[in-house]
Amino acid sequence: MNEHVQSQPNDGLPALSVEEQIIEMSKTNYGQLPMMEELFHQFQATLTHTLNEYTSTKTEVKLKSFASVSFGGALEEFDSPSLFGLIAAEPWKSTLAVVAEPALIFPLIQTLLGGKPSSSSLKTRNFTRLEKCIAAKFYDVVMCALATKLSEVTPVSFLVNVMEENPEELDFAPLDGACVKVVMEISLEEQSGLMTFIIPYVAFEAVSPAFSQPFRGGKIGGKDIWRKAMSNSLQSTDVSLTAVLKDMKVPLHEILSWEQNQVLDIGVDSDHDILVTCNGKQMFSAAMGCRKNGSVALKISRTLADMEG
Repeated sequence: MNEHVQSQPNDGLPALSVEEQIIEMSKTNYGQLPMMEELFHQFQATLTHTLNEYTSTKTEVKLKSFASVSFGGALEEFDSPSLFGLIAAEPWKSTLAVVAEPALIFPLIQTLLGGKPSSSSLKTRNFTRLEKCIAAKFYDVVMCALATKLSEVTPVSFLVNVMEENPEELDFAPLDGACVKVVMEISLEEQSGLMTFIIPYVAFEAVSPAFSQPFRGGKIGGKDIWRKAMSNSLQSTDVSLTAVLKDMKVPLHEILSWEQNQVLDIGVDSDHDILVTCNGKQMFSAAMGCRKNGSVALKISRTLADMEG
């Protein structure tokens, strides 16, 4: 498994007495979540593919840290304004948060609006209504991809409910309660920024055994994101179809006697089905007709599966 940063539950406690340290450490349950951590490691590839399609820009995603901290501690590093997306999780019936720093949001907005991510320094300012709407959609895309990955262990769906700029307004979990803090670095061409997921332990309390089980290697869920991407790409590939009116044998001496403008009777009428092939492989049979504009049209009567059956 890749290296990760794990916060220690006794940070800042040496100045306290032994009794006080025990009390402070008991306030937060820092249970290990090896399966959830592995899912986030695999989520790097999933999110890279998702954002490549969403932004039409070369995107790279890297997991920076996966740590268990207090909810209040997770919020300390964020200044106002920061754009928090409050996420409703079902069927967990709980809330979690995701926040991308301005260094990621503003280049992302520029990219989605058809521009090029700017390398100029960003001034601290409040987000406009349009920027909030674009960021909310971005959060929704990310959280849908995360829900798909986590659902390989336990079913869940995420929905962006509220966009909040002030971290002091985030009260969906106790400040001294435990939470998972996951930091991912997202690069858009030459610009990059951090996205942080804040998931209180109480949010997934009912399904915590699924995330706390040990990871024993292999591919969780047996899904291959790159195979899916290749399949999607192949489905949009252009292919050439050949309509075969009739396959018949004709003596060579007869063919050599054909002349220009000569009409050949091949014995095909309007009720005759035409065989359509792709690279020599039979695909379907079809009836031939004409559209109102005079163009020849084919109506599929039997598919390849029907013909093989």
